[in-house]
Amino acid sequence: CIRKTLYVIKEIKNRKSKNEVLNFLLENHLIKLTDRDFEILASRKEERWRNELAFIRSHLVKLGYLENNTRNQWKLTNKSELYFQELNSLVKKNTSRINVDILKDFRIDNKDVVNEKREIYKVENESKIPETERENIILSRIGQGKFRKDLIEIYGECCLSGFENTKLLIASHIKPWKFANNKERLDKYNGLLLQPTFDKLFDLGYVTFKNSGKIQISEQIKDYQILGIHKDMKIKVNNQSIEYLEYHRKNIYLK
Repeated sequence: CIRKTLYVIKEIKNRKSKNEVLNFLLENHLIKLTDRDFEILASRKEERWRNELAFIRSHLVKLGYLENNTRNQWKLTNKSELYFQELNSLVKKNTSRINVDILKDFRIDNKDVVNEKREIYKVENESKIPETERENIILSRIGQGKFRKDLIEIYGECCLSGFENTKLLIASHIKPWKFANNKERLDKYNGLLLQPTFDKLFDLGYVTFKNSGKIQISEQIKDYQILGIHKDMKIKVNNQSIEYLEYHRKNIYLK
């Protein structure tokens, strides 16, 4: 499991700053953060787990398994195989901060996924945002509150199928909540009202939409007709949604 963590370093081109490596581990849920970590986030520049991993890095530099320079980057030396073994022995005594369950099945798929719980804490503790707006931003994460009401007002039915029972429809962000700023998270034009299956396909990037509204279906999904979609389907696109759709096609869609 620990070796997969190190594989991350290779996958992100093996020459990144300490901050970039540690953020990658956090954003892909490879490190477990406690509620206490989030509570003190606003008053500390670094979480405790960062210091723990920084200590490991410093130790490995001294042993010659990592290169060191003024930019404090993580770069494997020729002793990279020993690096894997050494890190394993270092963390074996205390793995409480390592998210072992995630590491077991970890795949280098979504390199930009952020820790949404961390983002929610940021919103909750942002004193400059009025309380009502903070609540709406957080509710928009699960497609509720004002965001959902706005989408029902715009579409009134599933954008793709025309199914009208809004109780069964999901308010889905086009540019995912985790990548959006607070304004985008509440923007009704950054949303689609979809049936659950369509929402999941869109959220995972198996389908997207052109600026004309025509559906694009990823080659990575087979027998998609069974799921009720076909290549002639399209949605009605508001001009204000085009920028968000372009983001989805570029960053989320699985080509």
